[in-house]
Amino acid sequence: MLVLAVAGALAGHAAAPAGAAEFHTPSGNIRCTMSGGPQASVQCWVFSRACRAHGGTFAYSWAMGATRRPTRFCPGDVVAAGRVLPYGRSVRRGVMSCTSRVRGLTCTHRRTGHGFFLSRERQRIF
Repeated sequence: MLVLAVAGALAGHAAAPAGAAEFHTPSGNIRCTMSGGPQASVQCWVFSRACRAHGGTFAYSWAMGATRRPTRFCPGDVVAAGRVLPYGRSVRRGVMSCTSRVRGLTCTHRRTGHGFFLSRERQRIF
């Protein structure tokens, strides 16, 4: 199973900033960290999307900041699982907001409207 292969190969964990929210979707396929304040940001890893970097196999990540548009990259690390964000619930830090639904996770910069949608099958930046 790809999810287990990627999760087992992950070498490092990203350090979450103080006051950050760490969470994952009920399926366990998506993990995120979000922080608020002037340097607000959100970064999510999708375990069903593998990438090669730093001599290993990792999960692709999507991220955006208070002044950065969303982007996809292969970071070579992952955040701790954190708490479950149940379907139908949201988490907010500063201008960032993520909502978990059965069909996937949507994270949005509430001022600019930019963000990303992530699911096992599809990922989209808007």
